[in-house]
Amino acid sequence: MATPRLKFSNDILGSQTFLTNELTNTPPNSQAHYSRITEYININRTNWLNNLKQERSAIERELYKVNYTLVQGHDRALFLKGQNFLSPKQVVIASRLKTTQAIIKKMQRFDEPLVNMLDIWGHRIIVSNLSSLDNISRILQELWETPSNSELLLRHGTLKFDWLRDYRKKVHAGLSDLTSMKYDEAVHINRRTQSNICELQIMTEDLYKRAFMNKNGDEAHKQFAARRTRRFKKDASLAKSASVG
Repeated sequence: MATPRLKFSNDILGSQTFLTNELTNTPPNSQAHYSRITEYININRTNWLNNLKQERSAIERELYKVNYTLVQGHDRALFLKGQNFLSPKQVVIASRLKTTQAIIKKMQRFDEPLVNMLDIWGHRIIVSNLSSLDNISRILQELWETPSNSELLLRHGTLKFDWLRDYRKKVHAGLSDLTSMKYDEAVHINRRTQSNICELQIMTEDLYKRAFMNKNGDEAHKQFAARRTRRFKKDASLAKSASVG
């Protein structure tokens, strides 16, 4: 069994204490199990948000060391609306914690335990050009620790996920066939922080605008999500037909 990855001080639901091994390393096989996982996530969300803030502060410190500046306030809001541009040494950071519903849906999609969700929270670092993409990717690879092989073993042991994924090369293990070839100027990195494994997405301003502002492009996240939903429904339909037959 893989080493537990989600380490929290408060694994208590009501008056009952659950071992992290038991709860997070086992694929849910009933609605009752999913209910326990949901309650566990909701209880720990405050801790997770605090972890997210600490990680973001660590990222910011590393970028300040090499003279990058963060776009904040009104200028950041304008950029995220597509009304502003980055200068060569500017970056925008967007941090997010998946909703409880999104975590549960991903677990159901892959029939995997909570411990295999490597992107429960993460940080998107948007840079102005390819030079900054390479530079910041190198810097953040050295931040925290590289997850172990067992921690990156997914799909019931059939896939060893790459902790470093350069989407310009399109060769990493775990690359979905649903991902557009136009999703290119990005490097995704998984790091083991002091508390958990998080995902860092470093991408250029150009890709960010193509993927998250243009909803109709092939590389748009909305289009990827639609392709994924269609695949999931198709697979579920085939599984249902097979069970009936």
